[in-house]
Parts: sequence; structure tokens; C-alpha cells
Amino acid sequence: MTPHFRLSNRTFQVASAVIDLSAHPPTLDIETVGVDVDGERWAPYLYHHGLVLGTLAPDELQGSSHVLAAPEGGCPPQQDSGYLYVFGHEEWTHAALHFGRLSGDQIELYIQGAADVLWDDTFGAAVPFECVCLATVIPA
Repeated sequence: MTPHFRLSNRTFQVASAVIDLSAHPPTLDIETVGVDVDGERWAPYLYHHGLVLGTLAPDELQGSSHVLAAPEGGCPPQQDSGYLYVFGHEEWTHAALHFGRLSGDQIELYIQGAADVLWDDTFGAAVPFECVCLATVIPA
């Protein structure tokens, strides 16, 4: 696994990724290493502060998949929406999360989705994102 956060055609290094199962409700926070692009600082931040995962046991997350946002009102029972911050906080238009193997306090995390960035034609509405990384799990 090569850790990365991809937003359309731009790839960023993941600075940190945390799944906090002790928060009520659980949270997901993914921060990237900022880069300068055409005089602007890009440091995408992906977060969800209302996860409904069906378990608070880190070992039970292994291999599980979760739809976190769905288009056309087909949203699953999440307590809050997920957001992408680039130049403003924009709600995900759709997203799915998959957990891989847990090793110690680190779990493989794969997330794909889309969110508005509202920057230009390439980074406008429903811009696809993908994150592949190891996330630190804070147990309940």
C-alpha cells in the first residue's frame, strides 16, 4: 500500500489519519501535507464527526465496509455528514469507506467519494477523492 490522498488529478501525502472510537459519536480525520499550486496553498482535510460503524471494537472493523454518503437522499444512518475542506467546508456528495487489516493501533483505510471544491472547472462540483493510508485507531 502506498499511502496517498488523491483529489481529482492531484495527489497529496497523508500527514495523519485518525479514527477516534472514544468520541461520541466516533470520528474520522485525515490531514494532508500542504503544497503550493499556482500561488495557492492546497492542504485537503477530510473529516466525518458522526460515524455510525456498527461497532466500537477496533478488531471488528477489519474487513468492514460502510457507505458514508449517498446521492439522491439515499444516505445511510449517519449522525452527521462527512466534509472535505480545501477552500471551504463542503459536504461529501457520496463516499464509501473500507477497513483492511488491523495491526496494533493502525488499521488500513480505503475511502473513495466525491465532494465539491468550487475552485475552477477541474475542481468544481463532485470532485472525486480517494485516500489509501494507515489510520491510528483510538479505542473506545
